[in-house]
Amino acid sequence: MLRKTFAVLAVLTFAATSQAAIIISSASAPTVGRADLSTWTLTATSNDAADIVGFDFASLPAYGFTGAMNQVNPAGSATIFQDANGFFGFVPGADVSQDSQFKFNSANLTVPSGFASESNTSLRAVFASGSSLGKVVPFVQLAIPNALAGTVAYVGTVTVNTNGVFSDVPVTGIVGGPSIPEPASLALVGLACAGLGGLRRRK
Repeated sequence: MLRKTFAVLAVLTFAATSQAAIIISSASAPTVGRADLSTWTLTATSNDAADIVGFDFASLPAYGFTGAMNQVNPAGSATIFQDANGFFGFVPGADVSQDSQFKFNSANLTVPSGFASESNTSLRAVFASGSSLGKVVPFVQLAIPNALAGTVAYVGTVTVNTNGVFSDVPVTGIVGGPSIPEPASLALVGLACAGLGGLRRRK
């Protein structure tokens, strides 16, 4: 049961060649066995014409998820992706929801060497699929201390395929707290309000 859900308008950016738009939403649930954590899942949603095919949260120094997050490494295995999730059952008290990871198995993706890493303050990777991942894609989970909610920031791009045209759509935001719309989003809200006001005056 989701404890709370925030629709975070992380970006509404139109790519020059494809008119692709990506919205990032986030939802939290209690972390199994850890009352001090909440597990946040981020979902990327494209417009109707674009298929999501990849994510870049590592190719530039500023890219990635940055802030306090929990990591679990069963048997010393990296858990940047879901590859080691089958080992969590062998660690007393461990549960997959306690780990910060991208929600894919790397065997099904192309992951450039040297572009995937994790720590208790960072999660970074570049990866892509040879086929569509979908139009609504839960792509990462973050186990964030409740006391530090709202302190994990992210910067990156989502790669989309719009009728054979590929483009990278920038995304940025904060996970774990009330959403703060970006200036571009605030401008869109302002225009909408102004339009409603005009309609009322004409009536």
